Amino acid sequence: MTQHHVLVCEDEDFVREALSDYLRSSGYLVTEAANGLQCLDAVKKNSPDVILLDLKMPEMDGEQTVHQIRALGIKAPIFVLTGLGTTDEPMDIEKLGIKGFIPKPYRLAEVNKLLKGIFND
Repeated sequence: MTQHHVLVCEDEDFVREALSDYLRSSGYLVTEAANGLQCLDAVKKNSPDVILLDLKMPEMDGEQTVHQIRALGIKAPIFVLTGLGTTDEPMDIEKLGIKGFIPKPYRLAEVNKLLKGIFND
């Protein structure tokens, strides 16, 4: 299996670390970011294959971060991690190129299955 690079951007340390540890144990190369600014820095340095991005974060929220990522020309699929209902999201999924939402609390195995589908593994 090719080692795919996943960027996990989540401000809650426990959630970010648990998801990152699980993905690493599943064979993914994982970079972590605790806020939107760190996420942008990581995107510039690491060229992730997919980005898992929290919506509510300090420094720069998820929507602003998505805009900045797309402005850089980064085309990696983005999945928004959110505790908010997906029907009330202010984001235009198609316009921003977001693949979809992963509602919190999420099951780690479901996130892994989603990634396997993206990578066709």
